[in-house]
Order: sequence, then C-alpha cells, then structure tokens
Amino acid sequence: MGAISVLTTILFAAGVPPVPHGVQASGRIPVLLLTGDNETDWRWTSTHLRQVLADSGKFAVTVSLYPAADLADRAYLDQFRVVLIDYAGPRWGDPGESNLLAAVEDGLGVVAYHAAIRAFPDWPEYGRLVGFTAGKGGGTSPFGPVKVTITDAEHPVVKGMGQGDGIHSDALMLGLELHAGAGYTMLANMASPDVAGGSPQPAVLVGNYGKGRVVASALGRVELGDPSTWIAYEDPELQQGLIRATEWVATGKVTPLRRIEPNTLTAEDRAAGWVLLFDGESAGGWGKPGEGLPADRWSVENGCLKISPGGGDIVSTQFFEEFELEAEWRVAPGGDRAAAPIPEAQLSPLLAEAGGGITAILRPSGEFNHARVVARDFMVEHWLNGVRLLTLHMSPAEWAERMGKPMADDPVLGQLPLARFAAQDTGNTIWFRNIKIRQVPGAEANAPDAPDAPRVIELLNGRDLEGWVWIPRVLSQRKPPFTVEDGVLVCKAWPIGYLRTEASYGDFELELDYVIDPQTINPGDGGIMVRIGEDVGSEVEVWPTGIEIQLENRNAGDLWNYGQVPMQVERRRTNGVITEKYRDVERRRGEWNHLTIRIQAGDLTVRLNGEVVNAATGIGVREGPIAIKAEATDISYRNLRLTPL
Repeated sequence: MGAISVLTTILFAAGVPPVPHGVQASGRIPVLLLTGDNETDWRWTSTHLRQVLADSGKFAVTVSLYPAADLADRAYLDQFRVVLIDYAGPRWGDPGESNLLAAVEDGLGVVAYHAAIRAFPDWPEYGRLVGFTAGKGGGTSPFGPVKVTITDAEHPVVKGMGQGDGIHSDALMLGLELHAGAGYTMLANMASPDVAGGSPQPAVLVGNYGKGRVVASALGRVELGDPSTWIAYEDPELQQGLIRATEWVATGKVTPLRRIEPNTLTAEDRAAGWVLLFDGESAGGWGKPGEGLPADRWSVENGCLKISPGGGDIVSTQFFEEFELEAEWRVAPGGDRAAAPIPEAQLSPLLAEAGGGITAILRPSGEFNHARVVARDFMVEHWLNGVRLLTLHMSPAEWAERMGKPMADDPVLGQLPLARFAAQDTGNTIWFRNIKIRQVPGAEANAPDAPDAPRVIELLNGRDLEGWVWIPRVLSQRKPPFTVEDGVLVCKAWPIGYLRTEASYGDFELELDYVIDPQTINPGDGGIMVRIGEDVGSEVEVWPTGIEIQLENRNAGDLWNYGQVPMQVERRRTNGVITEKYRDVERRRGEWNHLTIRIQAGDLTVRLNGEVVNAATGIGVREGPIAIKAEATDISYRNLRLTPL
C-alpha cells in the first residue's frame, strides 16, 4: 500500500470519529506559508521551506496554495504569528491584501523570500512592506557561486554567522532598490565577479511595518525544471538564517538551535500532550489485526519503521478517538513519488488548480514527507507537507454505518484517495518515523456542557419546521416543499420560494451540511440567504433583499447581492450583483458538502469543505433572518448550527 494510504488506514482502523480549521501544534510558532505561483520552482521551494522550519522543532507550518482566499479570512490569519511569502504571481485583491497589511501593522511577522521581495510592482504598499522595489535593469543572474557578506554582524538574525568564505550557490536578483523611506537595515549583500561588475547586490534586510517585524531575503533561487539548483537550499547558513529570521519576526529574539533527534519529543511536545507511537527501536504496538507484526516484511531500520514490497497493512494496537497525529514517510530513492498513484479526478480541486496534482506538494523520492491527520467531532482533516488534502464530515449515524462495512462497498469513501483499507502493494520500500499522537487541544473544553462553551443554537429541531416561515414566490402555493425526515431538512423541487427563520440574527457563525440529489430534475440550484429584508411573495419573480451564498452545482460559493445590500468585494470578481468564488472545492452531486458562513463586524467569510471560497467586507446591514431557497432542485440539509458572535 502507498505511504499516504498506509498512514490514513492506520487512523481509520483505529476507529476515528474526528478538527477545527487551523489547529496548530501547541508549543510551536504557527507559520502560514503563502505560495502557489512564482517565477521559481515554488512546488519544491515551498515544501523545502516548510521542512526546514518544521525540522527545527520551533514551528508549525501551514502551506497555503491559494493566498487570495486564505488571507481573505482575517480570523484565520489571526491564528498565525508569521507569514512566510514564497509567492510572486497575480495580486491577491481585497480583502486579502488589506487583511495582510492590517495584521502586520498589528504585529504579525513577515518573512519574504527570493522572488517574493519584488512581487506586485503595481502594489506600492507591498514594496513598503518588504522594503524593496524592482528598479531598472532588473532580472536574475545565471545560477552559480556567489559571495554573501554580512554587513550588520550584531543583528540577532545573523549574529555569529558568515565566519566561512561566504560562497553560496545561488543567483543574484538584479535591479533591486530600497523602498524610499522604508527605514530598513541591510544585514547582508551578495556579489559575483562575473555579474554587474562584481558590485554588491542586496541580499537580506530587516525592518518594521507598524508593529510587525519584517525580514526580506533575496537568497534561495531554484529554477523551474532544474533540480541541480536545489543545492541553494542545502547551505547550512541559508537554512539557519531562515529559522532565525522566522523566529525573530515572531518573537523579537533568536534562541539557540538544538538538534532534535528523530522519534523523540521535546519538553514542549510532552507538555502539549504528544506521545510517540514508534520509538525508533521497536515495532511494539503495531501489527496486522489479530496477528502481530509480519517480521518478514516489516522491520525497524535506522530509526524507521520499514515496509518491504508486499508487506501489507499494519495498524496501531491502541485505540484513539479525537486526536491529532503526525508522521513522516519516504519512499526509496528512484521509487514512485506518490507510492500509490492517485487519479487526478479524485484529487482536491485545489491541488488540481495548483497544477501537477499531488506531486505538487510531494518531496522528491528519498526525502521525508510529513503527514498530519486531525480527527474530531465526526470530521477528519488530512494534510500532506502542510497542505490540507481532504476534509470529511459525517453525522454520527453515517459514520457508524460506514465504519461497519468494507470500504470498497461505500460509494463515497470508495472515491476518497486517502481513505482505503485494501492493501495496494506498489513495489516500493517505504520508511516511517516520528509517528506521534495527542488528544485534540480543546476537545474537552469545547464540550457542549462546558461552562465557557459558546452558545450554539440548533436551527432545526429534527422533527418539524418550528421556528421557520415559508414564503412562496406565488402566494397561492402555501404548502412548502420542505419536510423534516430523520432529522434531515428535505427540500423538494417545487414550489419555488424560501424558508426563513422567525428570528433575526446579528453577528454569527452558521455551519451546515447540504447535498444535491443526483437524480434531481434541475442540474442543481439553491442557496442560503443572510441579512434578508422584507418578505416578498407575489406573482413576479423577485427575492427579498439580502446576500445569497449560492449552492448551485459547480457555482457553490458565489455571492449574489439582492437589493444592493451595502458590501465591498474585489472588483475583478464581481459584476455588481454576482461575486464569483475564489475556487471550486465542491463535491460531486450526491455527496455531502460542509458550509460555514461567518458574519462578524461587517465581514463575511464563506468556507466550503474547510476552504475559503468567498469573502466580503463592509456589510451594511447589521442583522436579519436567515433563509433557505427552494429553486426547483432537490436538496437536503442537516446539522444547521448557529453560534452567535
């Protein structure tokens, strides 16, 4: 079985029920790495930057392949202490750009790497943020030896470094100019005798943007399609400088580096509740269900749990419920990078959109990849090298049903590439290490009966439509198409209209699941309306004023503004009425989707299946009912839970 699938099977076989978005490993500085487009090989650099920081034991790194969407959620951004920018593509637009600047002004640290320091030439404020602008004669020198010279030896980021010859494999960024009036300090420059007459070029500078500390580095050129340039990142001083810069922008200080041996826990890890599932010496606690470890195919080698071709699955002998698990794995050099090839159609649309499918975030064969799974509240998230691959939501009854039958017989789980029980021997040798697990932080504190738990309102009582009002488009059609069946709100295709709450709500977070019947006559149309105004029921086709979160098949996440509700959105995504979603993460018709709508302080954020798909600011209506539209499509809803904010 492939390495990715093996790790997930371990978890499912342990009996997983399941993670709030953005949970970080306690005791480590949370870092958001922005990537997804660059003039360099960002698919390689982003995973390597994450690996260097993670290996230091100081950081928990989340990789964003779509910064425009993730930055649009200010509440999500506020979970991090550092943004590491490895991006030089199209602008992010608002509210992402405004959120980033405001967060840095409030104290968020920034590390901008290589091409990111000259990104967005048409966004002057970004130049002030990173301290650089692209001047005349820009470009990049040929890759080769360059000399890096420390120019401010007392700054914590570089103090004690640069004691050798300073020769580094890299490429010079030409034409860089300090942003006028930025007040930054140059820490290092770089030069090549064959380029620009040997004159020094900027390499690393530091400064402040409001309360936020900033480090901008021109180092780290990796050419697309040229693995020989990976050597730039093998320089120990470049790696140490990255670690120091990231810690400094987060805390204002730099602590000594320490070597963390594989299969060990730091004091911070233990304090955060982590325990090892593999100690690097013994395979005790693992085996085939009811059989023990097949010693002829599974073994311990150089601190790793090793599977030889044909080894089959093994599982942990311990049982876990709500947890977070991390592990590292690699395939033999020259082996299949994915170990078990996964059809492109089964990948997250986010990965397909980023290009290259799952290989976009896999480390090269022979190098370790990092897997993370969080399971809580009947939801599972699976991450690979800091990128979330999968978010799966299930009701308790659905979970129990599916865990009781073979994976191959399940029409939904059978399509999930990272949740398979069947052994799939691909002929690869695979090594695992650093397998550790802990209870999800806050699982007990957020229990429904906890005294400080937020008040959650169940909008559907599970029996009938109490608390809701049916408003038909044609007044004579007074019988609603909505019924409650086994706790699920079922909407039949006709008649057309909307079901709204009797109560009005101010700031809130609303979560729900919905599924479009694959056999519905209509291709799939529906929506959730918030901040709705006066009810309208007449022979003319009009809806009340309000903002609709569109659920139409393949357009889920679009925003429709009825009645010109005051709101601000990115101009390039709107025609004045419809604001297009950032990305498509909708599941196929017939599969449940999980929708989260949050309105707080005039900001609207929409997440679909765990990913930000739309955002708006300046919502000018402070409260209103919530409505579910009936638009000639069979759609079902469940788990409608509202938390006032």
